[in-house]
Parts: sequence; structure tokens; C-alpha cells
Amino acid sequence: MKHMEEANLILDNITILEWYDGVVRAIGNIKDERFLIILVAWDMVTSQKLYILVKLNPELADEFVNELADDESKEERWEKFNFEFNDYMKKYNDIVYIVFGEPKETYSFIGKKIVSTYVKSLVNYEFENTLSDQAKDFWFNIVKKE
Repeated sequence: MKHMEEANLILDNITILEWYDGVVRAIGNIKDERFLIILVAWDMVTSQKLYILVKLNPELADEFVNELADDESKEERWEKFNFEFNDYMKKYNDIVYIVFGEPKETYSFIGKKIVSTYVKSLVNYEFENTLSDQAKDFWFNIVKKE
């Protein structure tokens, strides 16, 4: 097993975009950087959750938050958000951290850097897929391999 580069991360704040017994997708600030926080695997038997954090430029982060802030036309807003999310994931080529457990504001947690190409698997993201054996095997094995 290779050693993964680690970083001590502290979220200054978090804006939850999607919730189901915990954060599913959110926007978080770490110092001057914005990150999209995404639940990628959830083992309900052991209660282990894996999240990834991908960098966002501030304008896109604000756009994502604003798209989902208003309850009116929520379904249309989610369609637009998911379209932009998919487009962003397809093209993403920057820092990606993987973290065990749900990131929370002002708590320190360890993020391990992983290869950015893994985020392409999140195109057409569906929360339900995070519960599948395939997702758990894929994401938990990444941590073991890196």
C-alpha cells in the first residue's frame, strides 16, 4: 500500500445542499478555498461514511448554493444543478481529498489526497448508489490502494 499524502482540514463553514441522515452534498470553505463535499460510500452496517472534497471556484460554489436556496421550482433547480455537477465532474482535474466520516464545521479532520480521475465516476450521481456494495468496494479500495 502506498502512503497517501494527508492534510489536516478544518471547515470554516458548510452549506448543506442535500441531506439524508447526514450530509450527502454540501459546499464547504477551508480558509480561502471552496470545496464541494460529496458522500461517495456509506456502509450502513458499520456506519462508516466516505466523502470526497473537490475544489470549486467561488463563483461556481455560489451558483450551486443559490440554485438550491429557494424552495420554488426546486425540481427544476435540481435538474440544473445536476447538469452542472455532471459537467464539472467530467472535466475535473484538481485536488481531491477523501475523508472518513462526515465533515463538520470547525472540526479538524484528515483528508487524504487521491487521483482526480476518480471523480469522473460521480457523473450522474445518485445518493442511493452510495449504499451499494459496488460503491463501497470501489471507494474503500481506493483508500487501501493509494
